[in-house]
This record gives sequence, C-alpha cells and structure tokens, in this order.
Amino acid sequence: MRAVQVLEQAYAQASPGSRTWEPVAGERRLRLVERCPKWFAEGAEEQGRQWRESGVVVTLEVPGTDSWLSHALREARGIPHRGAAPGTETEGLPAAELAALLESLSTAATPPKHRDRPRRRHG
Repeated sequence: MRAVQVLEQAYAQASPGSRTWEPVAGERRLRLVERCPKWFAEGAEEQGRQWRESGVVVTLEVPGTDSWLSHALREARGIPHRGAAPGTETEGLPAAELAALLESLSTAATPPKHRDRPRRRHG
C-alpha cells in the first residue's frame, strides 16, 4: 500500500435554516492518514457550510499493472508513456508527495477521447 487518504466533501444547507445538506460541487479535498479511520467525522457547521469525511482513497502498488491513474501520474510527473515500466510513476515518491499529487488530480476531468463516449453494457 502506497498511501491512505480520507476524502472530505463540503456540504451546504439546501436553503438557510434547512435540515437538508447537499454536497458542494468541486469542493473536496484529500487528507493523508496513517490508516483508515473506523468512523467518519463531521466538521463544525460554519455559516451554512460543513466539511464531512465521506470516503477513503487507498493507493495500492500492484507490480506489473497499468491504469488510467498510472497514466495520469506519469503525465503529471513528465514521465514518457512509451517504454515506462509499470510503477515508474510512483518510484521514489514519498507517501506525502504522492498524496499531494493525487489530490491535485482528484478534480481532473475524464480524458477528452472518453468524455462523450456512451458506456457499453454487457449482459
């Protein structure tokens, strides 16, 4: 395992004084932790907004594999895609730096060539 991060999402009241909370689009962050928490915490409410822990991102190191995340990491670090051995994108990268890099990629859009392609269903 390379890194464990808690995903925190900002929530806002649906309307002032409402008991309904909705996620705020694009307002999320990752926080590096030593291990996965047993329970998720909620931050204090401030002016109709609140940060809530809502998930965990675990980065695994699986030798001999490649993924879209590996592709994005190579691109972010300026590593050529052709000829790069799987795992090169995280080689020598401390967990805190990997966490910061993953956080910067967490709001990245789907690569353009796949954005508008309809999903195939098998069945």
